[in-house]
Amino acid sequence: MTPDTAHHPQISLGSLFKVLSDPHRRSTIYYLSTMDGETADLSSLVGALNERVATSLDRLEINLRHIHLPKLADYNLIEYDERSETIRYRDGERVETVLEVAQSEEERR
Repeated sequence: MTPDTAHHPQISLGSLFKVLSDPHRRSTIYYLSTMDGETADLSSLVGALNERVATSLDRLEINLRHIHLPKLADYNLIEYDERSETIRYRDGERVETVLEVAQSEEERR
């Protein structure tokens, strides 16, 4: 199964771990999962993540726009519209389970 044809309920566990191994992508999913299906815009995501990650706002925005959001979209974890810069989380039980474990481990540190 390739990332661009995968539907995330069927994403392999290894692929899910791989895509969520980056702290920027995990933080993105944590933030979007609190939106209850609402659409977020890139600027609000950058503002929210700025509190969680140690990087400049410009670098964070560039990395989200060109690396992290496209990667999450490739694995169908989010819907990302590059033109309108809107993002929507596509939740799933498997993703939520992995995020809960990851978040509890991060909080213990």
